[in-house]
Amino acid sequence: MPVFLLSFGVSDSLLAYADNNETEALIISSAESFFISLKERDFKAAWGLLSEKSRKTIMDEEYGILKGKINKDDLIKDFNRGGERFLYYWNTYVENFDPDLALKKAVWKMGEIKDDKAVIILHVQGDAELMMFKQDGRWRVGLVESFWTRK
Repeated sequence: MPVFLLSFGVSDSLLAYADNNETEALIISSAESFFISLKERDFKAAWGLLSEKSRKTIMDEEYGILKGKINKDDLIKDFNRGGERFLYYWNTYVENFDPDLALKKAVWKMGEIKDDKAVIILHVQGDAELMMFKQDGRWRVGLVESFWTRK
């Protein structure tokens, strides 16, 4: 695990911190894998690393935009198979968010960890809290829970 983290540029201090605790290493690895997947445009891998709420919210918002042009079941199938709407969504997302912001420019610090919830603090110009959730035995990125504006 530490070699993987080091090879993708996570700071030495974070590596040492994560090395002391397997749970922290798994959380950090999952978050980092998400941003790497976005950077490499491996959107299926990124999708698989998202929390259930993030996946559901993204599909619901897309359905709201496309309502009347596609039925919801077809949209869900498209997203689950990595279809045209899915690729359009993620390509647009990456055009507006540079994954290197998290991977190369942010300083990562482990925040609070509970049984099924954790926080990684990403500091660039200010702090952003990346929410992580343990679901189906894996740590998943709470993209929506972390960065979508509260309505």
